[in-house]
Amino acid sequence: MNENFFTEKELKKVNGGNVLPKVVITLLVLAVLALAFFLGKKYLFSRNTIKLFIDNYFETADANLDSNITSQSIDLDFTIKNNFSDEQIFKILNNTKFYINTSYDSTKKISNTDINLDYYGDSLIKMNSYITNDTMYFYFTDLYDKYIELDNEDIKSLVSSAFSNNNSDIKTIINSIHTSLDLALKDEYFTTSRVKIDGKKLNKTELLLDNNNYKQVMKDIIDNLKSDNNFIDSYAKLSNKTSFEVISLLNETLDNVNSSYYDSTKISLYTTLTDFTMLEIEEDNGKITIKKDNDAYSYDLYAKEDDTTVKYSGILKIKENNNTYNIVLEDDSNLVVEINLSTKKDITVEEKDISNFTLYSKLTDKDYEKIGTKLAENKAFQKLYKNILSASLSENGI
Repeated sequence: MNENFFTEKELKKVNGGNVLPKVVITLLVLAVLALAFFLGKKYLFSRNTIKLFIDNYFETADANLDSNITSQSIDLDFTIKNNFSDEQIFKILNNTKFYINTSYDSTKKISNTDINLDYYGDSLIKMNSYITNDTMYFYFTDLYDKYIELDNEDIKSLVSSAFSNNNSDIKTIINSIHTSLDLALKDEYFTTSRVKIDGKKLNKTELLLDNNNYKQVMKDIIDNLKSDNNFIDSYAKLSNKTSFEVISLLNETLDNVNSSYYDSTKISLYTTLTDFTMLEIEEDNGKITIKKDNDAYSYDLYAKEDDTTVKYSGILKIKENNNTYNIVLEDDSNLVVEINLSTKKDITVEEKDISNFTLYSKLTDKDYEKIGTKLAENKAFQKLYKNILSASLSENGI
């Protein structure tokens, strides 16, 4: 099988540039805009709305930890499409669907996650991940007839920490970082003004971080955390490290910061008396502008590629109803990312029978051969393989 599924020529034709950076940029903007949607509804007139934004973020995180939710489920399906492109990569993406359902019970310390990947309506991958007794298991439907235990001590330690019911330590870390960041972002780094854009009077707060003051901000944050015994103790508990190791990690982080060079970044936040209006982030290699347009958010991203500046634009719409969210992002090349997300609280988590399991470390070559054979017999995999191979042969004139 030709491993180069998509040639450089084909990749560059999609969207007039490189596919991967554009998809990554789109998903990154989706995350930023979602943050603006959930946190941008409580702005009040302030001398420093950027700090208010930061405060709102940490206060929301802190409040979520106080919710006392012991069991919850999350359903998510995810698609990427471009119905106006004949490129093979989008023919594949248009017919691929990802779905995940995850549920957990922090009292019983169990987690149950189903992951499905379909291609042309047929199941490509159907997997279950189950956590119990600080151990993670995987089951691959139609590929292997036993649960596989990940017998790795690092993973077990991570799982144990996730179900340790130590919200107090997490809260301590969040509050310590919040305080350290607040102290490090000194007033002298900000400017505030009243401006008029499109006939609307806005409050503008600007934060300029250059190489020098960025390093100073990071130094102040790390120094504050190093002197915060509560942070050190809580972080050590969650990461299974000693206090000395945590301090060493902070020192190592600071050394990396001091040995690096950072381009200047200017962040400008525009708000009315009560609402988020626009965010601009500008640096030497590009700029992104995010605007609120009624019930949607639009973005323009300018990126320098070689000697030219390339513009990416798009719009994000988020609809919410009773803990169900529909999130749709469409860019100017008709690339559409759609996410449907819903949550339920106080649910009963299905407990799995894992008595028939094998250790990951004990899988044999025969086991791997069996899994490979089953995958090769999968209808969706055969179709995906055929489409990828066909695209590759066609591109190379075969």
